[in-house]
Parts: sequence; C-alpha cells; structure tokens
Amino acid sequence: MFSDFAVWYLFFAGTAAGSFVIAAALDYFGNSFANMRFVSRASRVGFCGAPVLLGIAALMLFLDLGNPAAIVFTFLNPVRSLVSIGAWLIALALAVFTIVVALLLLRVRCRCFRLLEFIGSIVAVGLMCYTGVLLASMNSVDFWNTPLLVVLFVISALSCGCGFLSAVAFCIQGSTRGFSCLRWVGVALCAIEAVSLVALLVGRWVYSEVSRQSCSMLLFGEWADVFWVGLVLCGIVVPLVLVCFERHGFAPALRLVDGCSVLVGGACLRFCIVGVALYSAPCFVVS
Repeated sequence: MFSDFAVWYLFFAGTAAGSFVIAAALDYFGNSFANMRFVSRASRVGFCGAPVLLGIAALMLFLDLGNPAAIVFTFLNPVRSLVSIGAWLIALALAVFTIVVALLLLRVRCRCFRLLEFIGSIVAVGLMCYTGVLLASMNSVDFWNTPLLVVLFVISALSCGCGFLSAVAFCIQGSTRGFSCLRWVGVALCAIEAVSLVALLVGRWVYSEVSRQSCSMLLFGEWADVFWVGLVLCGIVVPLVLVCFERHGFAPALRLVDGCSVLVGGACLRFCIVGVALYSAPCFVVS
C-alpha cells in the first residue's frame, strides 16, 4: 500500500518529533530559569538533530510523491487529504525547529525561547500522532483501524528520540556523560511500547478474520523475521537487557549499541505495520 520511501518518511518524521519533545522536556525540567546559556548538551543534541531528521523525512515524502505536480497540489490543498496535512505539519515543524537551532548556535538571547520550545513540542506531538492517524484512518484495512496504532506510534517516536540522543551523544563525546537521565526514560518507553504492541496484536487478533491474517503474517509468516529479530529483539529486549549491564559498570559503548538498537526497532516497527496490511472486503448496506 505504501512505498519504502513512505515508510522511511514515517520513521524519520517520528524520530525527529520524538527527539525534539525529549530535548524540550529535558530543558524544561533541568533549566527552570529558561536561560539559553544553560541548555544542557542532551537538549542541544535533540534540538539540532530534529531538523536534520525532519529534512530527511521531507525528502522521503517528496520521493514518494514523485511527480512535482503532486507535490505542488499537496501544499496548495492543505485540507484535502491527510497527506497534505502531514506535509504542512512537516513544513511548520521544520520552520520552528530551525529557528530554535539557529538561536542556540548563534547564541542569540531570546526571551521567547521557552515559548518556541512549547510551540515546537506541540507541533512535534501533532506530527507523532499524524503518522499513526494516517494509517488508522484507512477503514478498509482492519489491522490499522484502531486508536492503539496512534498510541504505539507516539511511544515509538519518543523511544526513537531517546535512542537518537544516546547514539549521537556517544559519537560526539565518546561517552554518555550528561545523558544518564535518558537511560530510565528510554527503559520506561520500551516497556510501554511492549505493552502497547501486545495490546494491539491481541485486539487485532480478535477483531476480524482479515486482521487475524495480518497478525499471523507478523507472528509466523513472511514478516516474522523482521518482527521478532528487528522489532522485538532489537527494539525492546536488547535495550532492556543492556540497561542492566550498564548499572554494573560495563563498557559505556553499550549506550551506542542501545541507541542504535532502539532506532532499528523503530524502523522495523513501521515496516512491519505497513507490510502486513490486508484490505478487508467492502460491505454495502442496502436499505
């Protein structure tokens, strides 16, 4: 139903939004005076990474649309489809994220910086919800037709945001010093994601025969390898296991493995959800 470009668009857009929200939350609780000089390194990584990831997401969307005329139509008709709404959300988020990064890099004092963080976070939450709403709105696909899909995509986006911050932190400074707060946030998000995933699968299994076939494809069929290895093992099990090793003083490089593993799991989640889509038979009511 969707090309690989569209799936990557969902992944990068969600990760960008999650990265910004996590960064804004860290700055809100760790910088109570809203002083731009005291924005933590963790928050700076999240703020700076968000527009880069979102730019890649926009590129994936444009490659998916392909035809320049379709791209122009998408922006000229913002309420005609969810794709158009998503494109405008990306444009708005990219503008706000870029302004925040510019203020940080240029060290320009701005009294409304906290307001910009709040506006960016609102847009980012909308972007995270949108990626799930886009699929859940398609009533012809029973497996997607549930609000739990929106919840799962939002939690996954936040988890990917934490993973991105952890991985980039290690690449920049060779350790995750100053990023320890992300450890338990990431663990909590992985646990919630696991519960949401189980709830989604159980609900879809009993929903209809078509959605049960999608679950079978995911658990036992052609997508089982991606689901069990990519999503469950890399995205959930490995991060939860690694945090136990980190508590006992094992190599800091495990944080890099942890972050990359979470990102792999987030990408596999979206490929799995999109890949097992099956159309349900149309039902007509004649009165």
